[in-house]
Amino acid sequence: MKDNIDIENLINIIRSNSDIDLRIKALSKLIKIKRLDKFDIFPPLMDIAINDKSIIIRKNILKFVIKNYFERSKSEIKLIFENTKLVYIICSILRAVKKKEELYYEELEQVLIQRYVDIYGLVRHEVEFFIDLEFQLSKKFSDLEIGSFNREGYSKYYHYNPLYPYNFSKFYGRVRVLSLANLKLKEIPKSIKNLSELKELRLGRNELVKLPKSVESLKNLRVLLMNNNNFKKIPKSILKLPKLRRISLEGNQIEKIPKFAVEFAKCNIAKKYLRIGITKSEAKFIALIEMFKGDTPLMEDHLYDDLHTVRQDEWYYKSNKLGHIIDLAIFYTDEPALIRAIFSFKYLLELYLYDCNLKKIPSLIGKMKCLRNLYLEKNNIKSIPRCIGELRYLRTLELSSNHIRTIPSTIGKLKYLKQLTLQKNLIEKIPKDITNIRHLKYLHLDDNQIKELPESIGNLRCLKEFSFYHNNITKLPSSVNKIKSLEIFGTDIFTSNR
Repeated sequence: MKDNIDIENLINIIRSNSDIDLRIKALSKLIKIKRLDKFDIFPPLMDIAINDKSIIIRKNILKFVIKNYFERSKSEIKLIFENTKLVYIICSILRAVKKKEELYYEELEQVLIQRYVDIYGLVRHEVEFFIDLEFQLSKKFSDLEIGSFNREGYSKYYHYNPLYPYNFSKFYGRVRVLSLANLKLKEIPKSIKNLSELKELRLGRNELVKLPKSVESLKNLRVLLMNNNNFKKIPKSILKLPKLRRISLEGNQIEKIPKFAVEFAKCNIAKKYLRIGITKSEAKFIALIEMFKGDTPLMEDHLYDDLHTVRQDEWYYKSNKLGHIIDLAIFYTDEPALIRAIFSFKYLLELYLYDCNLKKIPSLIGKMKCLRNLYLEKNNIKSIPRCIGELRYLRTLELSSNHIRTIPSTIGKLKYLKQLTLQKNLIEKIPKDITNIRHLKYLHLDDNQIKELPESIGNLRCLKEFSFYHNNITKLPSSVNKIKSLEIFGTDIFTSNR
């Protein structure tokens, strides 16, 4: 009699108590009662499993009922399975049934496939991918409802971004475009191979470190976006995708571009640049940049208008009539693997890398003999290589907002340099060789740690503007008076004593 009262009390707690933790404890205690088969607890438990609002309670009861009352519960389980919208519950039922009876599991599986076919309007083998995907997502989101992707693209779980639309397009029951962006996915279901007509796959802003080998089955894929994930290597799967023409790898942790990726860029992406007249050697490097940055959306007229309006995925290039790249600008990137490609354009006249986390100016820059203007503002550069002196035609050198401590003496070889900007660095000393730059007109040294200037600075007879705010300079060399029409921006003392 006492056991009967205890069971009745536990069921009442499970059914109606407002404290979810207490309800879970009561259910756990009920399950552990010995000789429970003497008491008919099946009806009240099934009633709770069907009507309760708590997903966790329903899931645990269903798991217990299937294990201990399998034959008796079949009709009720199927009813729940056919009508519940919660993927988490559906998944839990399938797992529990599979342990009891394979045939019944297969029957329920076919019921589920038909439900997805009706919701998504796809052929049967393609909806298997969406079943696997939603089962995977239900581990994170227990309130995920069946067919959510078809209705709202899971936007209730992650903020909708118009640059990464959550949806898919289909044609005669076959998926053509699929976006799984911004879902924090750590893996892609292997059943993606079932989407054999897929042409565009967007996987941006997830937590992926690799692609399943089954991706190689997507023979019709033309666009693959994998930006902002955790890839450390470029997946070799791309070699098995014969129609792939566009790939985006920006925002990953890729340190090195392997030969197969270079070859892929050359054979697949570079073709469109060859068609507009870019030379073979340079089309290959432009294609590599596109692999990381996407198609270039930035027009020439807007290049330097306002850096605050530039999107993080923007870059720009300009070519001449001979098909050589002469201008290249890349904004906001952190791709070490891109550096060699960027510094491989021998005919560049202007290079602009803004906020690209560039830590070192590679020695390759010494081979860019045609360079006229070099802008490397707001990076993490710690030193200027000696080979900078080989850029004999350089007119502008912009290196502000870096971590540079010393200036090499070879800077004095830049005979035609007109503007040198080194603001916001850690420079302590200016080499006297800088006074050999006889055509220098603008020299900006603000926000450094400079204590003194070379006495021969007066040799810069063409200098028109010289600024050195926020340094440790206490005296200007007397030779500065030799420079006519010079505007000095430092402190009031220097301006008045000049």
